[in-house]
Amino acid sequence: MALIEINFLRRLLFSQHGYVCLRDDKAALKVGFTLSFLVVVLVLVHIVTHQAINISNYENMLLIKIHEFINLGNDTSLSETLNHGMLFSCAAIFLYIFFKTYARVMLFFNVFFIFAWLDDSAQYHERVGGVVSESLRIPSLFGLRGQDFGELIAWASIAVMLLAVALWAYNGKQPGDLNIVVILSKPIAALIFCGVVFDILHIIIKGYWADLILTVLEDGGEMISIAAAVAASLAVLNGADKIYKNK
Repeated sequence: MALIEINFLRRLLFSQHGYVCLRDDKAALKVGFTLSFLVVVLVLVHIVTHQAINISNYENMLLIKIHEFINLGNDTSLSETLNHGMLFSCAAIFLYIFFKTYARVMLFFNVFFIFAWLDDSAQYHERVGGVVSESLRIPSLFGLRGQDFGELIAWASIAVMLLAVALWAYNGKQPGDLNIVVILSKPIAALIFCGVVFDILHIIIKGYWADLILTVLEDGGEMISIAAAVAASLAVLNGADKIYKNK
């Protein structure tokens, strides 16, 4: 699992093209790989403690406490706190670059990461999804609960708002914007894929091993994607002057 996570990050980091390339920014790469190393450690501790608790013949309170503290799926765990910090950092970086370059695409990514941070820290789609599900009395279909359909509607509402910002950014596009989109596209696509596809599979597929594997793929994959996004954000920050020097 850990090797898969590392290879996944490397593919995300080393496939950028344009005026600024992430592979050329050593400082950003160091941050990205440091964060990815922390993620891999958290994933391994999660797996080991999860398995140790499962096979233990008695209730080991130390293992239980460690697992609760690290648990990838726990909204108050160290893993989630790291996620919150990385997402907030991305949002802050792009807000700073926006005021530095006034490139609208920077504000789009700022809004995207703000939404991602708020959703991760305040459970936006879970809470709104619950309200929508109860209000519309959405039934269970295709192995999904009404709550799950409500959460998809909550995500769709965010997508509509992001689309509005994207259209505004496109209307005021600058020559260097495509470079930014290329650098950020794969980490963001991976983040959305892990957060939506693996989340749905986690709901549909039941069982001990399915729960463990899909938790690692969903939450661990999200963390790796966000670590890559932080590195990409720093590369954009360091190369902003180069990207927009010809505007």
